[in-house]
Amino acid sequence: MAETWEIEQARRLAALASAAADETERDRKPPHRLLEAMADSGLFAMAIPRSLGGRESDAPMILRALEEVSRADGSAGWCLMIAATTGVTYGFWPQSVGRAG
Repeated sequence: MAETWEIEQARRLAALASAAADETERDRKPPHRLLEAMADSGLFAMAIPRSLGGRESDAPMILRALEEVSRADGSAGWCLMIAATTGVTYGFWPQSVGRAG
């Protein structure tokens, strides 16, 4: 069975997160390059409705993607979870606000 886009992206991020884990622990925050990779991966849009330009991934898929990254580094998984799941609120805002988000 082919992996989904979300899992493919999460596995790429997991490799980066694992490689940066010591630096993240030492500095008490993920390195900028890892945060940029998270943003570039598109995973922040997993919970954003399609009508607003997001992926509208279902909850089990979002959790699987978060688990992939968290398994490599808990801090990276936490950061991804906060950023990715915030997008679910876009569906409750007026479309003009959601699109600007």
